[in-house]
Amino acid sequence: MLLGDLSGWSVSYTPESMCALEGSSVELHSYYSYPPGLTVQDTFWFISDSKNTDLKTNAHYAGRVTYTGNTSNHTLSIRGLNLGDSKGYAFRFTTKEEGGWSGVYVPLSVTGLQVLVDPATVNEGDRVTLTCSTTCSLSNNPTYIWYRNSQPVTNKHTAAGKTLTINSITNVDTGYYSCAVRGHEDHPSPAVCVWKCFGVAYNPNSMCALKGSSVELHSYYSYPPGLTVQETFWFIKDSKNTDLRKNAHYAGRVTYTESTSNHTLSIRSLNLGDSKDYAFRFITKEKGGWSGVFVPLSVTGLQVLVDPATVNEGDRVTLTCSATCSLSNNPTYIWYRNSQPVSNQHTGDYRLHIYPVSPEDAGKYSCALEGHESLISPENTLSVRYAPRNTSVSVSPPGGIKVGDSVTLTCSSDANPPVENYNWYSNASGSVSEWLQQEGIYNITNISVAHTGHYYCKAENKYGSSNFSTTYLDVQYSPRNTTVLVRPPGDIKEGDSVTLTCSSDANPPVENYTWYSNKFGSASEWLQQEGIYNITNITVAHTGHYYCKAENKYGSSNSSATYLDVQYSPRNTTVSISPSGDNQEGDSVTLTCSSDANPPVENYTWYKSDGNKTVLHRTERIPSFTLILVSGLDGLYHCEAGNEVGKENSTRVQVRFSLPDSGFYKIVLFPVLGAICAVVLLLVVLICWR
Repeated sequence: MLLGDLSGWSVSYTPESMCALEGSSVELHSYYSYPPGLTVQDTFWFISDSKNTDLKTNAHYAGRVTYTGNTSNHTLSIRGLNLGDSKGYAFRFTTKEEGGWSGVYVPLSVTGLQVLVDPATVNEGDRVTLTCSTTCSLSNNPTYIWYRNSQPVTNKHTAAGKTLTINSITNVDTGYYSCAVRGHEDHPSPAVCVWKCFGVAYNPNSMCALKGSSVELHSYYSYPPGLTVQETFWFIKDSKNTDLRKNAHYAGRVTYTESTSNHTLSIRSLNLGDSKDYAFRFITKEKGGWSGVFVPLSVTGLQVLVDPATVNEGDRVTLTCSATCSLSNNPTYIWYRNSQPVSNQHTGDYRLHIYPVSPEDAGKYSCALEGHESLISPENTLSVRYAPRNTSVSVSPPGGIKVGDSVTLTCSSDANPPVENYNWYSNASGSVSEWLQQEGIYNITNISVAHTGHYYCKAENKYGSSNFSTTYLDVQYSPRNTTVLVRPPGDIKEGDSVTLTCSSDANPPVENYTWYSNKFGSASEWLQQEGIYNITNITVAHTGHYYCKAENKYGSSNSSATYLDVQYSPRNTTVSISPSGDNQEGDSVTLTCSSDANPPVENYTWYKSDGNKTVLHRTERIPSFTLILVSGLDGLYHCEAGNEVGKENSTRVQVRFSLPDSGFYKIVLFPVLGAICAVVLLLVVLICWR
């Protein structure tokens, strides 16, 4: 059949229709073409009313559909046909440039076999015709095979095509008749009784069952009228017709149920040792015993197979729930990963396809049949190989790291196969990254501040490497390099405001600062517990040594002492005379100017007062000078002490001296002075009296 050639597009089929036997396999062939220069992107088959859905995604066909083909033909294979597969099938291919193109539907009819008996009522000597009937005409002119009581019939009967003729039926011809198509002998028709049947038939004729499950084998038996059945039982091959219930291997697991024409064997908790041939036997008093042919029972476990055996990340992998025989009743499969059901999209198929496979898909896989979930297969591990990932660095011991500790850095990574090489790097020196070693564990003993910085590792195996994983080592230590800073810098003068700042290098930062002083040589005095110590309007009393102590949880450190030298202008300035007794003209006296000053007095200036007049006498760099007492040098003297801060005058002192002893003094001067004193005294008395 050709879908019209339209500008180079076509799809044709062979055969154009098909009739196939239930349980068999079928192949539908398509041949397609398209204009030159186009590229086919996708090819698939679909059924009518499926909206162009790929047949492989249809759960009804799970595990039964295979595609084969090339650039011009494509074949659909369907195994294990059932009556539900009777549908119209079409092939479709798509190109990026022009979309999709489909052929018309190819009708597929699936039929079973049925034996028809003519005439319906048979008497001895009648001519009987048996027809192996189908609902459609099977393709390929099949050859039919006939069975009586499950055994091929003898050549004395005439077989022509799908019919079997018994020219004159007798007692030896009675029994159950069935037919099959050559090549599909495992799918015979149901058995039909012809005349006075003395025989046994089975349904099914063979069986594959799951280890641990239960199974039922049904027998249908008949015998001529007037006979009485005395005993019925099942037995296994080579057991000399011994009732199965008497076999110790089946103890407690075998049950019979029966009526006048059928008998069912039930076996529970199947094991591999139950894989045998079973037959039903009935005994009549008149005719002895009668047995059917043996029905083979195969017991299988489930096994998960992984293909390919070696799986890399990104590959396509197929897991198959395998059995040693074809399980009956088209079971639904359930998949488990690490004992948990996988997603629903995989349920029902005996194969589990994973693409692209990832490390998250790795695990222990098992399978079971729906209704037999407790009979799960052994687990098979899917191992996915991949480059390192989730690389991390752990620090031991955890928590704070202090100087002198021993620290272990461990590089961990998820990889399959395991990591082959670990490389450690650091930028602790503050420079570009420095390679440290090629091992997974990096040890640092007696750690120091120099080890502070970022550390990172790189993990590698033959499939690649991970990104760097970084950790920061913060090495903690007690305060060190503790210093005192004085503000403002330079000389300190009385009245200034001064700030002392305590600085220290510590990790974690300093928690407490404590200030001390030992002014005037006394014992250390606690001042305050803050990092900055302020002194306003400083005085001489603040002169002394100051130091601070810095503390954190790891220890403390004292600064060196800083001396505050408070400068002030001269004060308590005085003048002394030496010798201080009676002096006479011509004697020598020394005047000394004393003053308290910081820095020391730089200049001494002397003044002499004569009446209301004060005159500069002299300026000295030293505090003392000597006078030769002569006329005109007696009087009041004071000094001025000065430094770079200021000046101060002393109080005045009297410099006097007497004349040497002579007549002039005795005769003239002394009487005159005496008279003057007498007059002054008289005036004082008169004033007081008045």
